[in-house]
Amino acid sequence: MEGMSIRRLFAAIVLAASSAGVLVQAGVGYESSLVVLPFLGGAAAGEGDEVAAFLSASRDIRSAFRMIDLSAEIRAEAAGLDTSFIDADAIAAVGRTAGSDLVLSGQMRQHGNSNIIVAHFVETETGRLVAGFHADFRNNRELRILLPDMATRLALAITESPAADGLPSLAVSPIGFAVEGRVAETADPQAVDTIAQILAIEIANAGRHAVLPRHRVMRAAVEDWERRTALLENDGDLAALLGQLLDILDGPIDISTGGMVTAAGRAAESDYVLSVEPLGDGSFAVRILRTETAEPVASVEVGETPHDTAGILPIASLLADPDSPEAVAAILRRQRVEAVLGDPTRFWGLGFSVGTTLGAPRLVGTAHVSLAPMPSLMIRLGCDMGFISDLVGIADYVSFYPFAHAAFLLPFWWGSLYAGAGGGVMISRYNFDGLSYERVAPLADISVGLILANGIELSYALRTDFSSFNSKISVGYTFRIRPGVGRR
Repeated sequence: MEGMSIRRLFAAIVLAASSAGVLVQAGVGYESSLVVLPFLGGAAAGEGDEVAAFLSASRDIRSAFRMIDLSAEIRAEAAGLDTSFIDADAIAAVGRTAGSDLVLSGQMRQHGNSNIIVAHFVETETGRLVAGFHADFRNNRELRILLPDMATRLALAITESPAADGLPSLAVSPIGFAVEGRVAETADPQAVDTIAQILAIEIANAGRHAVLPRHRVMRAAVEDWERRTALLENDGDLAALLGQLLDILDGPIDISTGGMVTAAGRAAESDYVLSVEPLGDGSFAVRILRTETAEPVASVEVGETPHDTAGILPIASLLADPDSPEAVAAILRRQRVEAVLGDPTRFWGLGFSVGTTLGAPRLVGTAHVSLAPMPSLMIRLGCDMGFISDLVGIADYVSFYPFAHAAFLLPFWWGSLYAGAGGGVMISRYNFDGLSYERVAPLADISVGLILANGIELSYALRTDFSSFNSKISVGYTFRIRPGVGRR
């Protein structure tokens, strides 16, 4: 008994060490603490609290972090966060109040023809945007449906995020810097801010830059630059003297637009600056500028403002690798695939089930694949294999039923309901009175089912060969294919 206890203790130590190693390699783990703040914005009262509560209780999130409860003090401080942009310094300050290593927060806002939810992990110590998530939704019901997938993808993004050591830093701000000419006025500044937020998340998830969305310090640096520039350009002797005095005290200032870029980048302590520049008539430019020289290292011009997140993703891909069309094409293909797989109204999956027809066959095993060619439509292809007949004198019964179904899918946050119809061909073989028989009959059927969020599926089908009816009840498991599966 003592030897067995020692072996069990040794196995437990090895298992714990292995688990810790995996978590350390991933960059986060139970040693990392997390506080989830109420999301800002939202059409309905309490919507942001509902999102935060769901993410805090999510198994995917809780398995990766040591959670910190949301106290009244933290909630009050979080209520003062900027609703228009990611202000990493203010978010990090809330994290320090909570005593957490990371802060998960976000906003909901209208953008073009849809609503957008953005979520982001900010590192308390550095203010770095580590990873994030964004998605479109039309109403509160679609938002609820998004939440389970959102939690899974956030957990995946944070575990795959690289360490910041050695990464070039990139400051992000909604301020537009016109390197050539002036920034045009935009009728929808929130749209520009939204584009900048989503680009920041995509760049952070790509893992090529340490992203610093330091809105407040960059805004203050730009305002100071504008004030000092105005003094130097003023014809009044007193103003000019004051400008020269500031040059002596704070150092000389570059009054070109490049000087504004450098001032903002230095304030954010970043190597590069991401700028979204409205150009008028709905068009805009997105540039990554070198802080010290204001030279663009990547630039994309877009003819019209994207009205959903799908239109913003190609911009992030072009910024990531502007000189490699093949690499950009590969990124765009991956993003299109992930957009389709991540759509909660589309169900892609593989599954199996066991059940009974309460007749022939008594025992049925099923393997199936679910396809989603369009939202709310599920095509299911599969095959039943049946055994045992309830008819007297029938022996060695076996049947095969390849089928195809088309079903309407109704997703909820806890799972999905479906109802549809289809058909197939029943091929049965059996022995009766010492002789072997084979029967082939076309069947039509209707089916309804429930797929829970954990993959458990319950289903019922009513079949007919147009001369009699048969029912099948089954229970099984369906694995839903989602973005990032296989990359953990």
